[in-house]
Amino acid sequence: RVKGLKSLAKKLNKVELVMKQKIMKKALGAAIKLPYEDARSNVPYRTGQLRKSITTVVEVERVFFFQARLFVKNYRGKGTTNVADNGWYGRFVELGTKAYDQPAGGGRRGKPYTRGRPGDPFYGTRIHHPATSGQPFMRPAIDRNRRRMIAVVKKEIKRELRKAVRGPTV
Repeated sequence: RVKGLKSLAKKLNKVELVMKQKIMKKALGAAIKLPYEDARSNVPYRTGQLRKSITTVVEVERVFFFQARLFVKNYRGKGTTNVADNGWYGRFVELGTKAYDQPAGGGRRGKPYTRGRPGDPFYGTRIHHPATSGQPFMRPAIDRNRRRMIAVVKKEIKRELRKAVRGPTV
């Protein structure tokens, strides 16, 4: 439970709707930057593609329902893709995978299937793919910054309310 938001909500009720939305979007945008930067700095780095695909969005869903999302862009299988932003495999890195077997050569049972270095044939009917352990980067980023995010939202709302009360400077 977050303390002090009731008094802020009362103050926000006095401000007109457009101003409320602007204030809340700005506050949530400032708060979501904390786990965003944390996730980008802690994502396992191989090509940089997954790091580039981490993004944030702040949306107004209904009149006074706001949502700040931190996610990995996923463009796999949707027509033309921007390869630099394609982090479709982010969930596998975050959660890990389980081991599985696959028919060799895409159904050509017992026929040579090249795997590894070119010219290194594999003979068999099945290929074993080992499990990978998860390397969480999103959930820990959110958990580490939860309290700081709430504090940033409160601080930004207070700051924006003070600006709104003062009015435009001439």
